[in-house]
Amino acid sequence: MACYLRAFGSDFDVDAFVAASPVEWAEVWHRGENKAHPLPGKAKEHRTSGLQIEIGDGDDFIGLLRDASEFIRTNRHELLRLASAPGMEAVGVDFGLTWDSDAAVRSVTLPPEFVALAGALRLAIEITYYDLN
Repeated sequence: MACYLRAFGSDFDVDAFVAASPVEWAEVWHRGENKAHPLPGKAKEHRTSGLQIEIGDGDDFIGLLRDASEFIRTNRHELLRLASAPGMEAVGVDFGLTWDSDAAVRSVTLPPEFVALAGALRLAIEITYYDLN
């Protein structure tokens, strides 16, 4: 599937951050703006301002880990700046994986090297499963 780096905060000045960032953020949103695809029964407006970028693509979890690690190492200083930006509430890496509905159990192991790399930059790690059936 894909891996994203996402960051947001209620009082995060996303425009000021992006203006000074060397990273080309794929998506930027602002608190109070309408969401492009609101979920039924959920808020239709963004409650935070934030940004995200795809940092890995493919169905191979090891490949996603490799891509995410490379992005984090390459952009270490920018991610430290992002994590300490005024108003920042959360910065994290989200691994989107396909759920195999034929499997009773699905297990993912995060190598200690990746956990240490993300932890050193105060990045949360999220694994999201999608049932595409």
